[in-house]
Amino acid sequence: MKHFAKAGLCKLIFCFAFFVRFSSMAQESATENLRQRLLKINSVNEARKLLLDDKIVGDILTVDSSSDSSGFTKYWLEKEVGEILISHANQDTTYLFKLVSVDSVPVFRVQYIYLDGAKLNSRQIEETRAMIYKRISQGDKFETLANQYSMDGNSKKGGDLGWFEEGQMMQEFQDAISRHQLGEVFSVDIPSQRWYYIVRNTHRPKHKKTSTVVYVLHPNN
Repeated sequence: MKHFAKAGLCKLIFCFAFFVRFSSMAQESATENLRQRLLKINSVNEARKLLLDDKIVGDILTVDSSSDSSGFTKYWLEKEVGEILISHANQDTTYLFKLVSVDSVPVFRVQYIYLDGAKLNSRQIEETRAMIYKRISQGDKFETLANQYSMDGNSKKGGDLGWFEEGQMMQEFQDAISRHQLGEVFSVDIPSQRWYYIVRNTHRPKHKKTSTVVYVLHPNN
């Protein structure tokens, strides 16, 4: 009876060990299958198509140093397109990452004073602009005038728009910024939206490096 019990226990341990080994092999096979699929991805559009597969769980991430200084971002900004990383972040899940594109995007930064054409008529807008330009010529700081006259929430920041990418703003706004030099103050009108601005170029344009990463995951069970 004892012999039978020991034999049964050994079989149970063997079966358990085989199950663990089999599960491990299955996990490795699943990881390799996903890695092979990632190897075939050479663009963001191809990554999007991969994620349309109902059996695939993942996402596409775009990182840049201006908005994130984490180790994850630094890692991918230093890598070349095609880099694949397999991460066992925890015992339950394996993550596979691939860098699919690296881009250099022009970015700009300005201050503005916004005049709302839905609340002011054209005469009021011109009179307010004339007053603002006069005060600028007299040495008043732009941020002070933005805080006083700008008709949106950004007035609390002195009109500072922060860094923005080319193409994020209305085309009329973007074109006017590109035509003017550092420190220049100028007007921008977008009559179709009834938006009227006085803008100051506060920074020289620069290029921001971005990395786009696709990741997929699978559970380790």
